[in-house]
Amino acid sequence: TPKGRTLPTGFDAKRCALLAQFDATDPQALQPLFAQLLRNARSVRDHLGDDSWRLVHQLRQQFDMLSPALAPGGARRACETVFAQLAAFFGLCNETMPHHYGWRFMEIGRLLDRTLGLLALLKLTLSARFERRAALWEVVLATTDNFTAYRRRYRSELHPAAIIDLLLFDETNPRSVGYLLRRINQQVERLPGSNTPYRNAERRLLIQASAALHLADIERLSQLNDTQEADDALIQLLDALITPLGALSEAIGQSHFSHVERPRQLVSMEPDE
Repeated sequence: TPKGRTLPTGFDAKRCALLAQFDATDPQALQPLFAQLLRNARSVRDHLGDDSWRLVHQLRQQFDMLSPALAPGGARRACETVFAQLAAFFGLCNETMPHHYGWRFMEIGRLLDRTLGLLALLKLTLSARFERRAALWEVVLATTDNFTAYRRRYRSELHPAAIIDLLLFDETNPRSVGYLLRRINQQVERLPGSNTPYRNAERRLLIQASAALHLADIERLSQLNDTQEADDALIQLLDALITPLGALSEAIGQSHFSHVERPRQLVSMEPDE
């Protein structure tokens, strides 16, 4: 902020945070992030089909239109268009790219990003005051594209415990953490060097995250929003998932690109004296 001015609070702070997503000078804003996607796409141009490349150009045109001067309604519509185009792009990549190791790394990155985004969204919701959570749970379902699935299954008001079950534990739901973890693990198991009894860093991190999810106290979490202990238990579970998954990308890079991690000899092979 300019010298002599204090940081805005409340609604103004939220408005500034939203507008920052359209700041072309912020490396974490939408346009600079897309510039990185475009650079990566150009580096693998021969792996992308014509339809995929046309979508990349459409995305570039859409991102060029993003501006802090957009009204809230226009910004929302622009983001919805970008979201649909990104979904179409990754769908084409899945259907047209050969499923070699390069595709597997891309798939792991996409699934991991979705998982961490969902976990961060749940943790942000729990940080809100209790009286505001009812509206936030609906936002969580809409943001993760689970609102229709929830209504079809439960046909009731929004119950936090049911939402957590749908978003964390239901492995039949392709937007749940349980499903995403299973998919990530399947792709990691098919990477080079996976057919060995030695568990490298990424496999250990996935075991750690899967164990945290499978050993969660479901009965305690079912009391979410009724007791502080249940809220605390869910926060601990989210942290136990975020920590290993947050380190997974770096571990994959170390194992498959920098070759820092080497097999360890567990048994001495020196002859007995």
